[in-house]
Amino acid sequence: MEGGALMPEYRVEWCVDVEANDRQEAARLALAIQQSGDSIAERRLQCLGRG
Repeated sequence: MEGGALMPEYRVEWCVDVEANDRQEAARLALAIQQSGDSIAERRLQCLGRG
């Protein structure tokens, strides 16, 4: 927030289906996929000029 101006807020949702034994494992797997350089989501952001 610079000069008192409010920055617009956006909701970003990202969904991925994973097979896991519990919620914690599912969260770890989803995070690993999201952070992977091979992630489809990452490539999509780069195509939009935001990566």
